[in-house]
Amino acid sequence: MRVFNSVYQFTSPILIAMIAVLLTGCGERFGDYLVRMSPEFDSMRAKLKEVAALIPEDMSGNSSGDVKVDPPMHYEESKPMPTNTEFMMFKNLTDPYYDYSEEGGIDLYLTKHLKRQLEWTGDKNPLAEAGKKRRVSENDLAGFEGTLATRYLAVARLENFEPVVATGDNTFTGGSALMSGHLVDLQEMKLLGSFLIEAIPAQEVSFSFKQGFDDPKDRMVAFARSTVYTSLRKQFAEKMQETFGGMFALR
Repeated sequence: MRVFNSVYQFTSPILIAMIAVLLTGCGERFGDYLVRMSPEFDSMRAKLKEVAALIPEDMSGNSSGDVKVDPPMHYEESKPMPTNTEFMMFKNLTDPYYDYSEEGGIDLYLTKHLKRQLEWTGDKNPLAEAGKKRRVSENDLAGFEGTLATRYLAVARLENFEPVVATGDNTFTGGSALMSGHLVDLQEMKLLGSFLIEAIPAQEVSFSFKQGFDDPKDRMVAFARSTVYTSLRKQFAEKMQETFGGMFALR
């Protein structure tokens, strides 16, 4: 009897752990898990196309007043796991693979758990083979489940952007950007409110370059553009929180 108890006590925790792994899917390859999750994200893709249709084509006169939402919006850029609010750039609603930099646009580059998961479960999955072969973790499971349960989606759309153009070694023109922000309730499929923000480059831009390697005009343009990007990010977060309440925090 003692021997039986000893073996039972030794094997029981192992069996329990194995069962737990099987039940949670942690023994599954990540690539296989992504394939299994694809149908749910196909449904999300269809929903995001509906979200795109909710955004007003013309923002003239479409800015809303303060609309405090309940439950409160909660977005933290530094959070490794989804909260109840996700973020997407407008064109990524219908094409998660769209890269704003290819056309000289501006992406706020806020944390986008949803966009990344749409990419991974789509037909152009950029994940390396090594990433697909690793085992699914509990964080993976919680992350995907959390994203699918997202309550609110914050959307940014670039309405107009005048490219920065160098007019001399230390002077430039252009750079103004107009962006709209929107909050959508994904459960009720309802646009809760919208706003507009505008940014212009800093009047004086400080930059450095390596003589003989960097074009000083290119560096100046890049740094002027970066001040617009920084301003839009800051304004977007502040306006989201001011308009809808709750939290919208940058890093």
